[in-house]
Amino acid sequence: MLATLILLAIAATAFPGTETIPTAASDGATIRVVNHGSSIRFGERIDVTMEASSAGSPIEKIRAVYRPRGPRTIARYSYPDFNPASSVTARFTIPTAEPTFIPPGIVFEVRYEITDSDGRQFESKPFEIEYLDPEFDWKRATRAGLTVLYHDRSGREITELLEAVAARLPEMEAVTGAAPGGEYRAVLYNSNAEARRAFPTVSKAASDGHLFAGFAYEEFGMFVLDHAKVPGVTHELAHLVFGRATSYPAAKRPAWLNEGLAVYFETGSRAASRSRIGDAIRRDRLLPLRSINSIPGRPDQIQIFYPQAGDFAGYLVEVRGAERVRGLIAALDRGALPAAAVQAVYGISLDELENEWRKDIGARPIELLPAPTAHAGSTAVAGGVAPVATGALAPETLPNGSSGGSFRIWWGAAGSAVLMLAATATILLVYRIRRSG
Repeated sequence: MLATLILLAIAATAFPGTETIPTAASDGATIRVVNHGSSIRFGERIDVTMEASSAGSPIEKIRAVYRPRGPRTIARYSYPDFNPASSVTARFTIPTAEPTFIPPGIVFEVRYEITDSDGRQFESKPFEIEYLDPEFDWKRATRAGLTVLYHDRSGREITELLEAVAARLPEMEAVTGAAPGGEYRAVLYNSNAEARRAFPTVSKAASDGHLFAGFAYEEFGMFVLDHAKVPGVTHELAHLVFGRATSYPAAKRPAWLNEGLAVYFETGSRAASRSRIGDAIRRDRLLPLRSINSIPGRPDQIQIFYPQAGDFAGYLVEVRGAERVRGLIAALDRGALPAAAVQAVYGISLDELENEWRKDIGARPIELLPAPTAHAGSTAVAGGVAPVATGALAPETLPNGSSGGSFRIWWGAAGSAVLMLAATATILLVYRIRRSG
């Protein structure tokens, strides 16, 4: 299990200097945050220490409020232990392991609400803590709103990677309807063995088989990959763009569209997916779209699912047109169920639209079912695991790690032998599936 791979090295970071916060009282008394520092026990927690002093009444209570940056995150709080006095040292912990898994690359903003013995309250300015694996010397590069954190790679290689991905971003935004100007982060490792310490806990079989190459977290606006190749980075970025286009809490994200667009945008063409589903077409093994609102669990179906979804999404973009895809995504963002959204945008049922695509690729049509009503209800889960933050401020707990949430699996390089491990992994992952709507 990944728990056995936890890195126990500690890295300390400190923020020297002082910060003075004047009170509203007429006596001119002040409270100062004298020092603030943190140490990272990667894969477990962040230990935070702060020192504060009061020139007036003794400090009686401190509430530490911390929030991970991201488009759909919530603040949490903790009450550090300390002995009331005019000068105090307070400590608290931000958990990062299961069940409150936090991926690397997350930046926390921490502020302190301090109360003295006279009941007067003070609030500090925010401090930043970046959660990263301290084993590596991380570097950064940014292009077109995407900031990449990497190590032991040449700057030229990363620059070329970012240029290639940035060239595809405008089409992703145009097709999905996501507003330009999004901010995204990516943590790129150099191997699956390295990245496994940074991945959520899955099955041992999945870990040993290197089944998972990457995870995207829409709520944080970031993803983690075990490589730095254009198709994988593009795939994960496409999930974040799709997440921005479907940010409404009740938004539906059918896997055949979410994963399909991510696969399609890897190359911006249907050609790669088409070549991978030829055998499924000949053997009549394509999956009815109505059955893959979520990623299937059987390895033989998974092997078909990704290229099938990629080719169908490509058909919608290239043949039916990007404008209607945007309309479909907008309907999903308003909470429409996938089949009902298709009926509203295309004027035909999902089955009929699928048969159009099947005719285009020379596949056998499926039997048509009655069109669903707008209130009919199957849950649309956008592929993978989707733990999300719920509630408002809560003591010392954090979102369990994926945006809107979900982590995504990049299957572009997965072979048939690896895919046979998917069934075991999927069974153990189902209990963690969540949604933002």
